[in-house]
Amino acid sequence: MTIEKCKDFVKDGYGTWDDTSKPTTYANMYDFMKNQNNIVMNLASGIWQPSTAYTVGAIIRSPNLPAGCVATCTTAGTSGTTEPKWTAYGTTVADGSCKWKVNTDSQDTMVNERNKAIDSMHATITGEIAGMHTNITGERNKAIDDLHSAITKEIANAILQTKKDLYPVGAIFISLTDSRNPADILGFGTWEALPAGYGLVAQGTATAEDGSTLTFTAGQKSGEFKHQLSVGELPPKQKYVALTPWSFNWTSDKYWGALGGLKSGIPIEDGDNPQPLAPLGDGEYHTNVSPNIAVYLWQRTA
Repeated sequence: MTIEKCKDFVKDGYGTWDDTSKPTTYANMYDFMKNQNNIVMNLASGIWQPSTAYTVGAIIRSPNLPAGCVATCTTAGTSGTTEPKWTAYGTTVADGSCKWKVNTDSQDTMVNERNKAIDSMHATITGEIAGMHTNITGERNKAIDDLHSAITKEIANAILQTKKDLYPVGAIFISLTDSRNPADILGFGTWEALPAGYGLVAQGTATAEDGSTLTFTAGQKSGEFKHQLSVGELPPKQKYVALTPWSFNWTSDKYWGALGGLKSGIPIEDGDNPQPLAPLGDGEYHTNVSPNIAVYLWQRTA
């Protein structure tokens, strides 16, 4: 019900029935009476009324209630045709189909304030707990994420450092199938491919089969893929052709005729006429490369 302003019979000009210039009309009286009725209804809404429907929680007052008390509806229903006999504070009174509990007005206020305070405190505590839970969960998750990130970073750095220790500047990287630059595989360093065809040999001074020494300096290339023998590298034995004199001649000079045979390292007999054979080889280069498997070789330069 809407509360409206209470109209004043005199000040608002409703009592002018004897004023011939502006007498009170039936419409004026109807408007005033309606206003007064609404005001009374508003005032009566907080006072017990007979044959009236009430809901649980409704609070009414009555001059017949014990001093300082109000009645709170505990069972919804319709009040009786006559006001019930109110009993002492704390008791329940039957009234038509509804029931009332007699309470003190101050107690209702205190209970309401207490309940309101409890509800407010409960909401505050619940909110704070939820906030704390959210903060704790967020901090925990952040801590876990930070720890995971730090551990992952440390592991990655340790792996990288281990690889750097395994492949310092000057180290050789070998792969049978992967042709990529080791920087793309290992993630660090500057690498240079070794010259094609060159193998690896331990540095230092080695003694050859003839007692001579060969010095190998780290980083220095040596050896040949193909080699052509020099005269000094030929075997020491020389083959000759011995020509036998004919059994007849026309002059005192001797003529050499038929092929006598090959002699190698055999002393030449009297009467022999040794002649060296024509060269037997073509002087071509021979291959020095031993059986091998080709791989990708890289040297770290920085």
